[in-house]
Amino acid sequence: MTADASTPASAITPAPAITPSPAVTPAPKAVPSATPLPEFVRPDLAAATPARVFLGRVGTTLRTNDLLTLRADHAAAKDAVRARLDDEAAALEPLVTVHGMFTVASRAATPHAYLRRPDLGRLLAEESAALVAAEGTRESTVQILVADGLSARAVGSYAPAFVSIFARLAANSGWTLGRLIAIRHARVGLMNEIGELLRPDVVLMLIGERPGLDVQASMSAYVGYRPDRSHTDADRSLISNIHDDGLAPEQAAHDAAALVAQIIKAQASGVSALLAAHEQRRIQ
Repeated sequence: MTADASTPASAITPAPAITPSPAVTPAPKAVPSATPLPEFVRPDLAAATPARVFLGRVGTTLRTNDLLTLRADHAAAKDAVRARLDDEAAALEPLVTVHGMFTVASRAATPHAYLRRPDLGRLLAEESAALVAAEGTRESTVQILVADGLSARAVGSYAPAFVSIFARLAANSGWTLGRLIAIRHARVGLMNEIGELLRPDVVLMLIGERPGLDVQASMSAYVGYRPDRSHTDADRSLISNIHDDGLAPEQAAHDAAALVAQIIKAQASGVSALLAAHEQRRIQ
């Protein structure tokens, strides 16, 4: 009954209560039971990887030795990130005396700025750009850059051997090498500005990679064909994992020389070089 002005309150019939539908509970999914890994295969699997696998535990935490090792490796990784390129170190002396290496810096003036502002690491400081223009070699075949990146220790350990062998292979191929340039607080994208300033055919950047808990010193070699400010990662070729437990710097130098030869022939690097090589194989 609907109430109006003439209907007494006692005559109003309340609306019937709405009974909610019973909730439907989905049937639980069957979870397959995990088959425990046989004990006899665990040592071989653990030896096949530097990853932390099959660690024991005490209650809810790692065993003391494993925990201390983890903390020590973490501290070493942090130290690697904070270290800066020392161009006066004895390990880098051959790069200065033999290859005339000089040092410049990016616009990331401090380690803190380098970590917080990657964009600043992709550009040369104003005075450094002027120094590169004045002291650098123009229009060489290959311009090598030595950059600290996120592991100066890696560059200090592996760049001298790499450069020594690559320079010999370059001479055998008839390539000219630009005067070596070391760059502090550098990101990979800084290759582009060097390419515009000096106009080499190829820029090869040796840079320390982000350290991990197992490898704190790993170097990579990025290669770009006539890089400019429009280039991205897709325009660069890469040889990575140059370290003691990975690719030896001597072998990496041979691989880089072969890669540079392919890039010069294709007149392209990165994805474009891969597509050019694929097209060449298709035609053959």
